[in-house]
Amino acid sequence: MRRRDLVLGVVAVAVVVLGVATQVLAQGGGGGNKAFFAVMTGAKVVRAGESAGDTNGRGAFSAILDGRTLCYGIQVKNIANPVAAHIHPGGATARGPVAIPLKQPAKGDPGASAACVRLSRSRAAALSANPGDFYVNVHTAGLPNGAVRGQLIARSR
Repeated sequence: MRRRDLVLGVVAVAVVVLGVATQVLAQGGGGGNKAFFAVMTGAKVVRAGESAGDTNGRGAFSAILDGRTLCYGIQVKNIANPVAAHIHPGGATARGPVAIPLKQPAKGDPGASAACVRLSRSRAAALSANPGDFYVNVHTAGLPNGAVRGQLIARSR
């Protein structure tokens, strides 16, 4: 049942992201779109002298970059209530500073959020050129370095 709930949540978030992206495109965007995805788990949180992420935590991230506008959706399950969500620079075994603040889900079991953010030209270019050099992290009060994490992958539209 949990897997089904997660799949349904991911589909719901994807629908929201695609709906928001469609509005962005209708308002004059359109060139150079890319879709980004990440599968998040607690096991992917990098250790730094402390415990890793939530061992039961799961989540998904999907986004569309249209020029400098990033529209995204986050869905999480089996974690405490999130206190923050971000995109960070860094490979699968690295930790990096916050690059793009995101709207965190209000709840962690299950929880979802969606929004659009405007990026700097340099940040949009870096994300578009090398999405695998970035990861998504959802943080909780008890796991300030991340409850769940996932490396970005991209697909051109």
